[in-house]
Amino acid sequence: SARVSSGPWLSLSSKYHLPLEGKKGTVSIEFEKDFFEGIACNLESPGYKALHDAVKTVKGEAKPYSITGSLPLVADLQREGLDIQLTGYGRMEAYHADNEFARFSELNDGMKILCRVLAAIDADRS
Repeated sequence: SARVSSGPWLSLSSKYHLPLEGKKGTVSIEFEKDFFEGIACNLESPGYKALHDAVKTVKGEAKPYSITGSLPLVADLQREGLDIQLTGYGRMEAYHADNEFARFSELNDGMKILCRVLAAIDADRS
């Protein structure tokens, strides 16, 4: 790209263009097939309803949200017909940080929520 040799990312030691040597660097980006496949959870599914109700019961409120990321096999499972819901109970301010952590009280709530989800799904199957 012509833009490689100019821009705010360059420093005095950038070597994309070496005029004295008659050389100019190039950058190319190639994506593999299905490189980054996102999913959308079905907000009408039994799994979502069970999770939402369990979170609301245990935490007092349920505020669904979405973040970006990559879980390559999740879309495959969803395509196969599984009711996929993703949740976590760590600290958002420490998400993927060098010192990522969770509090035991939050993990305890997560376990209560999981138990309620499983009980609700089991009741629906009966």
